[in-house]
Amino acid sequence: MNIISSEIEFDGVKYKVEPEVPVSGKSADLVIYAYEKDFFRPLLVIEVKKQTKEGFLVFDDEAVEQARFYAKNLQARYFAITDGKRLRFFETPKKYIGDYQFSLDESACRQLLEALALFKKGEISRLPFPSISPPTQELIKRSDRLVKELVKLFEKLSSEMVIQKEWVGSVMYANVKGHRGIIRLGLDKQVNKAFIDVRLKELKKALGSNFIQMIMNFLKFLALASLNMIYICKKQTYGYLSRK
Repeated sequence: MNIISSEIEFDGVKYKVEPEVPVSGKSADLVIYAYEKDFFRPLLVIEVKKQTKEGFLVFDDEAVEQARFYAKNLQARYFAITDGKRLRFFETPKKYIGDYQFSLDESACRQLLEALALFKKGEISRLPFPSISPPTQELIKRSDRLVKELVKLFEKLSSEMVIQKEWVGSVMYANVKGHRGIIRLGLDKQVNKAFIDVRLKELKKALGSNFIQMIMNFLKFLALASLNMIYICKKQTYGYLSRK
């Protein structure tokens, strides 16, 4: 990002960028500052992730939380996550703006700075880059009926605050009462490689007396949602649900 390695001005607004900015014992990868009221204030925090073929690291909820933490502590108005090909853009504290095709070249960086100036003044509501969909959405589209229904169920339970949903790569985690990854739903380009597993012991601890009823409801849901045969096998602390 040499284009903004020193002070630069767009639409009457001066900007500068600083790498590895210390934040509560950690460091934000890139921080873009805007000159306001006689000094530079943090405007945008950018978390940079390793580039992968599908770009899952950009769409991890953990990456979003990490960037949000830096933006909140630095009092930056916006934060973003990028791998040099994709860009997720948010307004602090966690207002989703969009997912975009992006590149860390001179042209795109100029467009980003110009857009920030307009965004800041409320003249635009999205960035001037082509929109893209999260890679998990493409995997869901390719999935069979059971997986699609499970995704809908997780979304519903998350909206009702029964679970906390979290994406890690191509795996959706269902966290229950502080217990992380009690249920995991793994997606794959090859439909027959999708999986779901349940940490039965942890789930029992989290649900207490409601454990049996929840398992019965879950199995009833699986029976209604899928035309395939379902079987359960136990292995260590996990219960694996698979398709024959």
